Amino acid sequence: DDKCMPLSQHIKEMEDNEVRSIIVYGAKREIGSDYMYCREFDQVGEKGNCGKWCSGYAPNNGTNGRCKHYGFTYDQTDEIKIIFNSKLKMDLNETKNLYAVRNGFKDWATFWAYQINVNATIGKIENDMNEVAELYLKQNIKK
Repeated sequence: DDKCMPLSQHIKEMEDNEVRSIIVYGAKREIGSDYMYCREFDQVGEKGNCGKWCSGYAPNNGTNGRCKHYGFTYDQTDEIKIIFNSKLKMDLNETKNLYAVRNGFKDWATFWAYQINVNATIGKIENDMNEVAELYLKQNIKK
């Protein structure tokens, strides 16, 4: 779910739904965005589309102006937090996936595929180096 909310709310929803673990990302407020978030209808809209015509419009001053349901939009940051529900035990697959995400991968399968690819590449480089060394030795022994 791509919903921006306080960490405490994520934890509450995780516990209410008996989720073992979640991965959350940091967020920073967008400055100069052309969009706004309506807390009344839980929707993103373009700035300027909020006003008296809206059934949820509730001006802060009671008469006109900015609606009390007006909210900001946020950008995801590189900060990652993995939250565990201490009331529930995790299984091995969840643990492996969290390890992979913590190391910058989508999931365990992606992490493992990367490791296999790296090892295959290292193996090929080692083979190439051995071949070059053998050729060098053969050429220098003949001289």
